[in-house]
Amino acid sequence: MIDKVKPPVKADLSEYYQSYWDYLQSDDLLLEMKNQFRESLEAFGAFRATDGGPAYAPGKWSVKQLLGHLIDCERIFQFRALSCARGERAALPAFDEDLYAQTSRSDDRSLDEMLEEWSVVRRAYECLIEPFDEAEWDRAGVANGREVSNRILLYFVIVHARHHTRILKERYGK
Repeated sequence: MIDKVKPPVKADLSEYYQSYWDYLQSDDLLLEMKNQFRESLEAFGAFRATDGGPAYAPGKWSVKQLLGHLIDCERIFQFRALSCARGERAALPAFDEDLYAQTSRSDDRSLDEMLEEWSVVRRAYECLIEPFDEAEWDRAGVANGREVSNRILLYFVIVHARHHTRILKERYGK
């Protein structure tokens, strides 16, 4: 088990992953993971009174669809993390985030239920990565046509959630 996990080197990231770099706030991904989650829960919690609310514009996701997207992504990235840690050689598939959001039935659920689910999913991710050693953090696999390591996957879970939390605050009105 490692106490501190350094982020990936920016220059080693694909252009897609580099585009999220400014959302990183420290050089400790484990600390970032906890801070980001606390920030995101607080931001989504501001919508409890309205149990989510509608999309901010036509064709955009509702608050609960946005949260469902983060939950789905975290599950997918957990599978990718497990696969990398175990040395999976098969390329892992991409997924259609819009299809997942449309078919998730997130708007049929309560925001509180979804926040609880996200907490459980996040804790499962923490349990998966807590025992990783340095080799497991850097062991690479292929997902969505890109070479990734657990270091890159955790980095992306954090910065991706921060990106959507920023959108939530800026465009959904809280």
